[in-house]
Amino acid sequence: MEIATEGTLTALDLAERIGGTRSEDIRRTIADLITSGALPPGTRLPTIRDVAAALDTSVGSVADAWTELRRLGLLDTRRRGGTTVSSRSAETPGTAGLALGDTGVGRSSDPDVAGAFLRRDRIDLGRASADPAFLPDPTAFLVAAIDTTDDSGSDLITPALRTAVVPGLSFTPQAVAAAPGMHAAMHLAYTALLRPGDVVAVEDPTCVRNLALLRAAGARVVPIASDADGPLPESVAAALEQGLTMLAFQPVAAVPLGASLTRRRRDELAELIANAPAPPWILEEDPAGPLGGRHPGGGTTRGESLGAVLPDRVLRVVHLARAFGPLLQTAVLAGGSTAVHAVAEVQRLEGARPNPLLQDALAALMRDASADALITAAAETYARRNRALLDALAARGISAQGAGGFFAWVPVADERDALLRLAEHGVSASPGSRSTFGDLAPHIRVATTRLPDDPQRIAELADAVAAAAAHTLATEDE
Repeated sequence: MEIATEGTLTALDLAERIGGTRSEDIRRTIADLITSGALPPGTRLPTIRDVAAALDTSVGSVADAWTELRRLGLLDTRRRGGTTVSSRSAETPGTAGLALGDTGVGRSSDPDVAGAFLRRDRIDLGRASADPAFLPDPTAFLVAAIDTTDDSGSDLITPALRTAVVPGLSFTPQAVAAAPGMHAAMHLAYTALLRPGDVVAVEDPTCVRNLALLRAAGARVVPIASDADGPLPESVAAALEQGLTMLAFQPVAAVPLGASLTRRRRDELAELIANAPAPPWILEEDPAGPLGGRHPGGGTTRGESLGAVLPDRVLRVVHLARAFGPLLQTAVLAGGSTAVHAVAEVQRLEGARPNPLLQDALAALMRDASADALITAAAETYARRNRALLDALAARGISAQGAGGFFAWVPVADERDALLRLAEHGVSASPGSRSTFGDLAPHIRVATTRLPDDPQRIAELADAVAAAAAHTLATEDE
């Protein structure tokens, strides 16, 4: 049954069908309506602003959904003709149930996937996904683990993974546990150590996921500023005066600014925290994992840790999937015994025990010389790509941040307009407003892990980003 008459559709019509407010809800519902025939080819959609208002959601969420629907070939946008259901949609069955990336964006079999810039193809630079060329093949290690893994116990972490992980830390933890992925690990940490209303200091900007998890935990989040050396002591001191329960930050390759904690900054923060009337928990999230210790200029370990000077108060969460691939979704939590065992108790209650077979396969990969060489190559390549884009933007007058990490944090005149302008070139980036909760100027976040190694392609992308950064639409044309 068609829900559009005479080729038009109101924002309220769409809002009634969509229901949810997330970009994924919007994208999936519109895709279902198109592929089912409820929205026939040629139907003109309402403007992004009208849809956002009808759903009571952000313009960025709707813009992201529109970008992905265009990438799937379901929508067409013309400068003065608005956005319509594509005539190609009748030839694109079965796309409605696809998750982002399932059509090949970020996972193309083409080794020159980055050549999609400025062509009709689409490429997702919203997420810093690993380059498949640098992911070790886990097959043999998984098969071997079937015969060697002991699944009879209730260990917080398998002995093999503990032995493989602990030497790479920059401190000796009192206890170690594993979790089924980074998202699960952060959820467990917040659930175990926080109560609704607790005050948590977080870097601003920060990782999108962390803000969502903290809001779900009912925490009161206060922003702290940081520079290339980590959180600023004066900002942390101000947060401590608010009765801080937890300081949560990323001590290496921080998302999105790329900062890594130095030893001097570590000691300054440790003195502040140790002298606080009620020292808070310190949650250190390491998004780089094994990649971090090999990053040029990043030191010889996975970043400094307050665990070396405040062992009872620190819980460090180490991300392994970025180095070893999404098939081995496992994270490690290491730190004070009270914190780790509190996490383990939540795991027991929620049934979130990590797979011991995956743990042992990861441990074997971490000992393998070929896998180690791939990870070293990945770290060097990601650093080079990140620096190449930042340098190219600087040459065009754009002072983007992100050195040492996996993103470029690009200042823009208008976030929404910049994203739409990039989408015209087939490039999907992430709105900076998702990463911030303070009063920061508009930015977009551009992932750099999958960038091309061809300087000409980097120049083309930098031209597009620079033009988008300066662009503000006088009227809404989508």
